Amino acid sequence: MKKIIPVVILTILTSSLFLVGCGKQAEPIVLPSTNEIDSINITTFDGSEISYSDKEWIEQFIVVVTQAESTAKESIQDIPDVETYGKVDISNNGGTTTFFYYIENEKHYIEQPYQGIYETDVDIDALVKGIE
Repeated sequence: MKKIIPVVILTILTSSLFLVGCGKQAEPIVLPSTNEIDSINITTFDGSEISYSDKEWIEQFIVVVTQAESTAKESIQDIPDVETYGKVDISNNGGTTTFFYYIENEKHYIEQPYQGIYETDVDIDALVKGIE
C-alpha cells in the first residue's frame, strides 16, 4: 500500500503538468510595421495571384490579420498541413514575411510558420478578392 500512494501522487502531478502545458497560446503574429511594407502578394485558394501596393489597403489588411486570436495549435512546418490554403507574402525593405490562411472545420485560420496558428472571423480569401 505504501508503494501505491507515491505512484498515484506522481501520476496526478504528471497529468496536471501535462494539462497546464497544453494550454500554451501561440506567440503574437510577427509582421512588419505598415510604413515599412512595399507590397503584399497573395496566392488565393484557387491559385490566383493578387498584388497590392496601395498603402490604405495594406494598413486595413494588416489590422485584420493582427486581430486574429492566438490558439494553442502549433505551427511546426513550412506550410500548413491542410489540402487547400492561401499564401501571403509581405515585401518590406528587401525582405519577405510569409504566412498562410485556410479554413478547417468551418473556422478561418492564419498560420505563420514556426510562430503560431491564429483564428480569425474573417474569410481572408474573400477579403483579398474584394468579395467581403
